[in-house]
Amino acid sequence: MVLEEPLGIRQFQLDFQCTNNRAEYEALIIGLEMLVELGIQSVEILGDSMLVLKQIAGEYKCLSPSLVVYLVAARNLLTEFKEATWEHIPREENLQPMNWPR
Repeated sequence: MVLEEPLGIRQFQLDFQCTNNRAEYEALIIGLEMLVELGIQSVEILGDSMLVLKQIAGEYKCLSPSLVVYLVAARNLLTEFKEATWEHIPREENLQPMNWPR
């Protein structure tokens, strides 16, 4: 996961075994928690998991009992922001932010 915020770019990786969807939610929640701690008021989420983004938007139901906890946590964290947007990007475009030095 990459977190780009006013103080710079931070990158971290989850270090445990889990499903792709769980990893997507874990990374999202960790990033949102960090932004809340920093007092950030606006967040733009760019993700390659259509499932997670559509569940957050309420367009898809979360049918997995193990993921419902993550969905609720992510939605609760999103209420901490004055503005929150999310956009799906193809996985091949989600490898490195476009404005990073190459």
